[in-house]
Amino acid sequence: MAQTPESIYALWEQVCQQAFSLNTPYLELAISLAEQAHSSPSGTRIDLDGLHSLPREQQSQAQTLLAQLGIDPQSGVALQTLDPGRLGRIKNLAREAFHRTHQDHLSAELERLLQENRSPNDAKVLSERDLHAVSQFVSKYQKHVGAVPFLLGLAQLVDLTRQSPRQKVVWVLDDAVFTQSAGDGFMESAVLLLCQTLGMQFQQPSSADQVRIQVGEPTADLSADGGVRAWFLASSLSQLDLVKLSIATHLRSSARATGTIRREAAGSKPAPEPPGSLLDWIMYIWNSLRLLLIRALF
Repeated sequence: MAQTPESIYALWEQVCQQAFSLNTPYLELAISLAEQAHSSPSGTRIDLDGLHSLPREQQSQAQTLLAQLGIDPQSGVALQTLDPGRLGRIKNLAREAFHRTHQDHLSAELERLLQENRSPNDAKVLSERDLHAVSQFVSKYQKHVGAVPFLLGLAQLVDLTRQSPRQKVVWVLDDAVFTQSAGDGFMESAVLLLCQTLGMQFQQPSSADQVRIQVGEPTADLSADGGVRAWFLASSLSQLDLVKLSIATHLRSSARATGTIRREAAGSKPAPEPPGSLLDWIMYIWNSLRLLLIRALF
């Protein structure tokens, strides 16, 4: 059956869809070469040397595909006259469709992780093992440019909570921070850190926060189509716990923290219990001094 421009456009759409979903080198190379050929003046030979970098089987597949897309796989000359603008629009639509589908999958996976790991109550007991896990998480992601704003936001939440013992402090955060910030593994690690290690809770943001999201408050870093949650630390954490957490989450960076951190109305939560025994007081003072020293040095 003879090829027609419309049949090539239809095949082009299928190839673009497969390339984005499969991430296959020969498909990506064939698309690039086809774009070059169809955007060049009639009769222009394009450079096909890139085909030789592929394994033999994929090289053959790429040549076959080029022929189906109206290009001579030997000379690199376009045998059909196609509209490069239309090819570009088809490719962009395929990319957008892939990203929507991928984001839907990530959002569903995030919801599953949150529901499976959500802390059952607001009574977290912070252990040394938990503090070590927090430090490990910070060490792992502190050099990842996409994760640093998240780390800074968490540190600011801890500090403001420590400074506001009689107020509930919330961190309004877009779900996209989990799904789009720091690559594979970050989403699950971050959810486990907040829900399991720190025992944090989340709720729907207030109407005031919704207004901020709609008008695009510059400190919110929120996407237009993502879910939004207001996160907060367990009210059971003592001042000593919060000082230790401040040390564990401390990070010096010029980046801007992600999300919006704010206090709720005064008196909205009971004050945490102060250290009781003499040893508790000594540890509280010692950790407070450590925190001050760390911030002075770094």
